[in-house]
Amino acid sequence: HENVAEFDFVSMYPAMMGQHNISPETVNCPCCPDAEPVPEIGHRLCTRRQGLIPKVLAPILEKRARYKVLSKDESGIPNPESRAVYKRRAAAHKWILVTCFGYLGFKNARFGKIEAHECVTAWGRESLLRAKNAAERRGHRILHALVDALWVVIGDARPQALEALRLAIEKEAGCPLALEGLYK
Repeated sequence: HENVAEFDFVSMYPAMMGQHNISPETVNCPCCPDAEPVPEIGHRLCTRRQGLIPKVLAPILEKRARYKVLSKDESGIPNPESRAVYKRRAAAHKWILVTCFGYLGFKNARFGKIEAHECVTAWGRESLLRAKNAAERRGHRILHALVDALWVVIGDARPQALEALRLAIEKEAGCPLALEGLYK
């Protein structure tokens, strides 16, 4: 395969939890019986009040995003040791976020509810499907897709073309997307 772009959703499941207000107390709440159903599974999410989990995740997602920027060469930080520290901090925040998702489905969790876990994975599948469709509508072929990443065979590998494709997929998928690599 030639010219394969790897696109990765940025903190996909935690982002879904925040974007769609997924929290144990917001799933099938009695105050929003007419809320839009979650794709495939039909659960409804509260639209009147923000859940505990999205409130807790918002600052962690924001800090992780800042640390990722600071860890890159483009961040303006000339010191490689400082960039390494930010890279480790971003990684630590990633695992905090992963744990938060996993904890939603744990049957003995104080703040868990299996229906909330199901809502996250349903929205994740929906976003991945939207991303696949967005790329294919633009004439690209999906080589592989896995939970929160797509490998897309592209014709134009120029940076501006890749960025345009990334933005188009991100918009249609409804989740932040990053270009992780280009395989020649």
